[in-house]
Amino acid sequence: MSGRHPITLHGDGRHAAFWTPLFLAWLLALVATAGALFLGEVMGKTPCVLCWYQRIAMFPLVLVLGMGLFAPDARSVRYALPLAGVGWGIAAYHLLVFWGVVSEGLVPCGKGSSCADADVQVAGVVPIPLLSLAAFTGILVALWMASAEGKNMSRKWIVLGTALAVVLAFVAGVAVFTNRSNQEVKQAAQINSDALVRPHSPVFGNPAAKVTIVEFFDPSCETCRAFYPIVKRMVNASFGQVRLVVRNAPLHQGSDTAVKILEAARQQGKYWEALERALAAQPQWAAHDRPQPDMIWDLIGDIGLDMVKAKADAKGPAIEQLLRQDIADMQALKVDRTPGFFVNGTPLREFGEAQLKALVEQEIKKAGNP
Repeated sequence: MSGRHPITLHGDGRHAAFWTPLFLAWLLALVATAGALFLGEVMGKTPCVLCWYQRIAMFPLVLVLGMGLFAPDARSVRYALPLAGVGWGIAAYHLLVFWGVVSEGLVPCGKGSSCADADVQVAGVVPIPLLSLAAFTGILVALWMASAEGKNMSRKWIVLGTALAVVLAFVAGVAVFTNRSNQEVKQAAQINSDALVRPHSPVFGNPAAKVTIVEFFDPSCETCRAFYPIVKRMVNASFGQVRLVVRNAPLHQGSDTAVKILEAARQQGKYWEALERALAAQPQWAAHDRPQPDMIWDLIGDIGLDMVKAKADAKGPAIEQLLRQDIADMQALKVDRTPGFFVNGTPLREFGEAQLKALVEQEIKKAGNP
């Protein structure tokens, strides 16, 4: 019995007729994948559910088609067609949702951005689902044109060179965008310096300290929970030179309720006790798919609060107005992730414990402290 072997091409013309459109399909998938990662991971645009489905269809095409270019095999086209077809259908449906042809209520958008809001546009003009649809359409057309397989070792260098060029372009884009974003945040902090600290903001440490760490904080944020003891140690080890000012940044579902509970505790002088109880049990009440922030009431029931008053305060207009002020300040300062740090008005450009410590030490030296 003879084994199965991939079909091979004979003649440069037939080879080119297969390889060229397959290369174009791979290039479209590569650029689309790099663009999706740039929008999500660098620009911070949270993908909606439909965007994630399109990613599931698009990302594997880079590998499937790339392998088809290195070791020409007609099966690569057959494997790629279902992925591209499914992706095309989802992108077309997403575009109809964006244009309002299909009701958004029919879309399973329990997480991330709305599938129909302005955040799914590039530069506020071009809808992302339209770009996705164009990419999948181009890939489908190229795959349709690729009718056979061939082998030409020299073309592997074209694939490698193109991949390298896309990677370099991606890295350059990251550098440019990051630098521009840092400049925008720095300018926003200078222009809106009053938005850094408000009279109601909780303060930990020496109120008269010359160095102020402002942290935009989400009680549901795992990274905020991890950084809390780190920042607290920095303040305690500063011998009164550094203080921490907490600003509310409720970016997760249910965080607004958690913030209101903590603010109600603050009005009775129990903010830090309540915060530490909430953070200790964060994995139990702050699951992002099903948050239960009201569990915090049970966690802080024995810290000496007038619970009746606290629950009434949490639902009152004063705390609601306070939360709106914090959100407005967060937006004015262009804070879109938590924790977000400013040290004496200077934003933390590169996130990390070492970077924060270095910025704090720099500001201490500027303040003329030993």
